[in-house]
Amino acid sequence: MKKFSFKRDKFRRVEKGSIDRDSMKRALTAIGGVIVNVLAAYIAYSLGMPLFFDTIGTIGVAVICGTFPAMMTALMTNCLCGLFNNYSIYFTTLNIIVAIIASAVYDKDRFKNPRSIAKFIFMSAGICGGIGTIIQLTMMDDLQFEMVNNAVEVMAEGNPVIRVIGGFIINILFNIIDKMITLTISLTVTNMIPEKEIDAIRNSGWRQKSLTREEIMQLRARKRKTGHSLKQRITGMLLVTSAAIAFVMTVISLVRYQRSVLDEDIAKAKNTAAFMASVLDDKNLDGLVRNGAEDIGYRAIEDMLLNLVDNTDKLKMVSVFKARNDGLQMYFDSEADNGGYRLGDVVKWSDTNDEIKALLLSGEEVGPVYTSGYYGELVSYYVPIRNEKNETVAYAEANMEYGHIMNYVRKYLFGVLFVFSGFFLVALGFGLWMSDVFLVYPINSLAADTENFMKGGDDQDILEKNVRKMRSLDIRTDDEIEVLYKAMCRMTANMSEQMRDIRHFADSTEKMQNGLIVTMADMVENRDADTGAHIQKTAAYVRIILNGLKAKGYYTSKLTDKYISAVVMSAPLHDIGKINIPDSVLNKPGKLNDEEYEIMKTHTTAGKKIIENAISTLEGENYLKEARNMAGYHHERWDGKGYPEGLRGEVIPLSARVMAVADVFDALVSPRVYKPPFTFEKAIEIITEGSGKQFDPKCVEVFLESLGDVKMVLRKYSQGIVR
Repeated sequence: MKKFSFKRDKFRRVEKGSIDRDSMKRALTAIGGVIVNVLAAYIAYSLGMPLFFDTIGTIGVAVICGTFPAMMTALMTNCLCGLFNNYSIYFTTLNIIVAIIASAVYDKDRFKNPRSIAKFIFMSAGICGGIGTIIQLTMMDDLQFEMVNNAVEVMAEGNPVIRVIGGFIINILFNIIDKMITLTISLTVTNMIPEKEIDAIRNSGWRQKSLTREEIMQLRARKRKTGHSLKQRITGMLLVTSAAIAFVMTVISLVRYQRSVLDEDIAKAKNTAAFMASVLDDKNLDGLVRNGAEDIGYRAIEDMLLNLVDNTDKLKMVSVFKARNDGLQMYFDSEADNGGYRLGDVVKWSDTNDEIKALLLSGEEVGPVYTSGYYGELVSYYVPIRNEKNETVAYAEANMEYGHIMNYVRKYLFGVLFVFSGFFLVALGFGLWMSDVFLVYPINSLAADTENFMKGGDDQDILEKNVRKMRSLDIRTDDEIEVLYKAMCRMTANMSEQMRDIRHFADSTEKMQNGLIVTMADMVENRDADTGAHIQKTAAYVRIILNGLKAKGYYTSKLTDKYISAVVMSAPLHDIGKINIPDSVLNKPGKLNDEEYEIMKTHTTAGKKIIENAISTLEGENYLKEARNMAGYHHERWDGKGYPEGLRGEVIPLSARVMAVADVFDALVSPRVYKPPFTFEKAIEIITEGSGKQFDPKCVEVFLESLGDVKMVLRKYSQGIVR
């Protein structure tokens, strides 16, 4: 008897070194892809070409190693290209998308179909050209290459809408050229590598027996039947979690960035006003009012303040004034030549906030103050100019632009989006790859093989085949999945062995039961002087009729293999009731009188009762129930004129209707003490005439269609009957 044993080394590949070599080849291929990308991109960047060449290695890695290594190649490429191109990091997502598309196309037909090659070129060029244009316009405020800008300017003729559309079109066209050259170089190199070697490298990451594309498609088809697959749930979890983290971090960093920039502007405004206050004193101010704007000292101070505005980033304007009850008396205003205030002008308080007015009249430092108006959005700071008695005699005012913050915020948001999306895709790809090799594929493979094992039923060969198939999965995740796999292997092997033992026991039991049935039937037959081989022949006819009914599609809900086996097995017991019939009646050479005939008819009820007594000693379903039906009802007629109960049509149990044909036919062709045998043709004629009257028409139909088999039975048991 075959036994299954499981040791730890059975769950490991024999050639461990081959796994290490293939994994090392995959890592070295990815590193080589990064180097090729960076060198090619540097050459293109240095020459000012409107091409990138930064996906040559990415496509090659996608072909040789698969999706995730190609995504990592793309990420590392753009990070390293940032050493010579400050905007490279924003294009990471585009390189990763190329990796995904290249891997998908290779998985489908290995770039052997011209349509798939064209699909890759135009799809990747369209995405890279379109999204790349958006990145250039948002992060670089213009198109990246001078050649493209010049071409767009010629097309647009000053129209901004046409300029943007032209930028999209030209960038896509250049990307088509870039992807054509890139793909040609990549495929030229990768086609030199044998497909067997590529498959070995791509499959080095499996944590079980590597699956073919067909096997993967079968698993995916099986998952679609479950509604929601495990991979869909994991993907959804990763997406929601990552998006939530990204949103929270973006909002927090954005708020902190905006606050930092604003604090910097406030500090600049305050420091500028403080510097102005430090170089001015009350004596100079009073003298300037007396001497007027033509004073040499006034001109020197005015020039200094104007230079301060011109040379300080984001400083919009400055002024010096004295706060009085009737308004602000102006000393200096950097916007004096642009419609501002002159020396000695008094600005009424009507345009000034009451709270700020009170603070200015109090002589304290005031700021920051936010205003929005003709000069834009400003943050202002007022630093007092004090005399020797520490009295405030005037204010130095500095106004910084802060509306520019929104422009910074816009760029910051787009920058975060472009950079984060690349890292997000890589993280998502890593999560999906890990879930596939450590969770999704092992579980689905194990579930599929377990389901196949359960479908094997009681076929020992199929069970053992499925046990071997499950063992060949070779799941080695080094976690709970592997523990479950080993347990399932042991369980299925034990079940297979138990099924073998059960089948052996069932076969022995069946043989014993068959022996008892034949013994009981022989006891009855030996009392009958001329029913030679009756039980063997009727059992053979019953099998022929049942198989014919099944082949014709009749009574399909009833005619299971189990049912047919039970009927054929118990057919020899159909005349068991004759054990109660006296020999004087059973073996009478002449025709029975009415009284004797009534006695003979009781063999049906007696047989039914005998088998019912046997059934009552057993529990559950068993084949004797059909033996009871045949013993009790095989003399019922289709037209209801039979005995013992006068049943008709399909009310009569199917097994009894089948036995009726078999029993009558054998009685016709066999010699009896009360008659000679009929010829085969005459017997068939009588059976045919009884269709729909004495017999079930369907049973007669299949019996007549199987006369070749019937003759073989007759030749075996009744020499000379068939002529």
